[in-house]
Amino acid sequence: MDRFVFSGWAGVAAALLAAAGLAGSAHAQSGGSGGGDERSATQQRLERLREQIKSSEARLSEATAAERASEKKLQQLDRRIAERSELADLYKKRLTEIRRAQDSLRRSLQTRQKRLAELKKEYKRRATHAYKYGRLRDLALVLAARSVNEMLVRVQYLRRFAQQREDKLDAVQASSRQIKAQRQALAQKRDSTAALLRRADAQKENLSRLRQSRRTMIQELRRQQASLEEDISEQQEQANQLQARLERLAARGARRSRRAAEEASPERRAAFERLTGSFEQNKGSLPWPAEGVVTEEYGLQTDPVHGTKTPNPGVMLGTEPQAQVQAVFEGQVTRIDKVPDLGTVVFVRHGQYLSLYGNLSLVYAGEGDEIKAGAPVGRAGTDSAPRGAGVFFGLFRGGRSFDPADWLRSR
Repeated sequence: MDRFVFSGWAGVAAALLAAAGLAGSAHAQSGGSGGGDERSATQQRLERLREQIKSSEARLSEATAAERASEKKLQQLDRRIAERSELADLYKKRLTEIRRAQDSLRRSLQTRQKRLAELKKEYKRRATHAYKYGRLRDLALVLAARSVNEMLVRVQYLRRFAQQREDKLDAVQASSRQIKAQRQALAQKRDSTAALLRRADAQKENLSRLRQSRRTMIQELRRQQASLEEDISEQQEQANQLQARLERLAARGARRSRRAAEEASPERRAAFERLTGSFEQNKGSLPWPAEGVVTEEYGLQTDPVHGTKTPNPGVMLGTEPQAQVQAVFEGQVTRIDKVPDLGTVVFVRHGQYLSLYGNLSLVYAGEGDEIKAGAPVGRAGTDSAPRGAGVFFGLFRGGRSFDPADWLRSR
């Protein structure tokens, strides 16, 4: 597009329009002080509103960052809760296995205790019989043998039988002691596992409370974001209205300038129109104001964080720090000023056109100076300048901006 009407370029476009309107008085001394006062008051209101918008956007960025951090923390809490739940399930499964093992050992112990009782009962019965009858029965069994060999066999049998009973009794007692030890170990393991389960459940409950608190915080942050976005929208609308008023005031100043030019001497008027025509004839062949690359294009720019769209009335050239900045065409320096977000700016009038050089770290020209094409205007900004190392360049006529890419020569 060739022309672009401003509609709220982050506070800078308004100041540019005000400066451009005032620059028109360089051609004619009478511009109307009342209009200038109104522009100044409107500009001040707009700048205050821009500061409010910046503050609201900063708070919105903080709220957005806090929400993202809280979302990340919530995800971490969810993972920890899932881990605790899995751990609790593992402990529950382990407790079930321990209880089953305890039941199995209990049944085994009951069986062995029953067998031990039977053996003890038999042992007691035999001890009682031995007490009553002594060892006569065993002796009678041995003496009743029909031969010495049979006698020796019976003696060996009686010894082995007695030893087997004692071994069986000892084995049952040892097995019972082992089962009791296993039951005791399982009981301790059960108690420790139950304690771990209670701890895991308590941690899970605590994490659940933290998660609920974090969710409440996220909801509050989202409400704050919605409120701030609504405030920014309202403030932006107010700024656009003030911007439109500044545009009308700037256009009115430009009309006064044209009327003053028409009322001026024929020689000055002819020179003014010749300069305008010559400037227009050089469209597409004007030299670049500095050596560099375009880092910001002309036209609508989208904020990468908030998504808001604001127009850029010029181009930003990235250059070496303090690179030389030169006039793109002959003309007269009509105003040197400071503009928010652009620092020091210089306006050069070329008939009905204005060229603007902003973000300057040093200015060579003075207001009222007549300069030629290629004459040094100043030095580009450094890294500490409002827009970093580079120069801002814009073209205007009658309160409207033009895309510099259409007027500067192709590289």
